[in-house]
Amino acid sequence: MTPPPPSRRGAWELLDDVETALTKVSGVFDRNDICRAIGYEPDRGSLYRTFQGLIEEGVIAIEQRGAGRHPARYKKTGANTTADAT
Repeated sequence: MTPPPPSRRGAWELLDDVETALTKVSGVFDRNDICRAIGYEPDRGSLYRTFQGLIEEGVIAIEQRGAGRHPARYKKTGANTTADAT
């Protein structure tokens, strides 16, 4: 008997998990570091979209583009991930 597929997580859950993981990884990281920090491997496309959103917000930036078996490296910019509530 095959094990049941993992439950799907909502887009906001993944974003929350990644934002929390950013506090646990070094200044320069790759997707594998994030997966270890969150404790599971999310769908590749979902994780990519999450990273793209964080890049657009200025929270992270691409340090080095991925090539072949070498994943892209990202760096934290120091920008806050939460909106100012004033």
